[in-house]
Amino acid sequence: MPVKLCLEPRCGNKAETRGRCRVHATEHRRYQRSPNDAFYGSKTWKMARRAKLLADPLCEYRFEDGTTCGRLADSVHHVVPLEDGGSKRDSVNLMSVCRPHHTAIHRAMDAVVGR
Repeated sequence: MPVKLCLEPRCGNKAETRGRCRVHATEHRRYQRSPNDAFYGSKTWKMARRAKLLADPLCEYRFEDGTTCGRLADSVHHVVPLEDGGSKRDSVNLMSVCRPHHTAIHRAMDAVVGR
C-alpha cells in the first residue's frame, strides 16, 4: 500500500490525521478553532441543547412552501449566530434540526458571507 503524504504544500511527512501530518493537523485545528468552542463544550450549553431537543424533538427546518422537515432532530442551531450577538441559551434563538439541514444552513450562511 502506498504511503500518503501530508496535504500541505512542500511537506514530505507521512499523513496521519485527515490527510495531514501530526504538525500540520495541529496547526489546522488551531486555525479552525472558533472563539465559542469553550461554550459549546460547557455543561450549560449541553443542558440547554438537551432541553431544546426534548422540547422539540423533530427537525424545525422550513422549506420554501412552509412545511417542516419532520425528521428526528439531532442538532441545535443558533438562529442568530453567537458571533452576531445571538443569545447563547435562549430557546427563541435555538432551533432543533437534523444533521443534513444543519449542514445546509451553515453552507448557505458561508456562501452569503463568502467563506
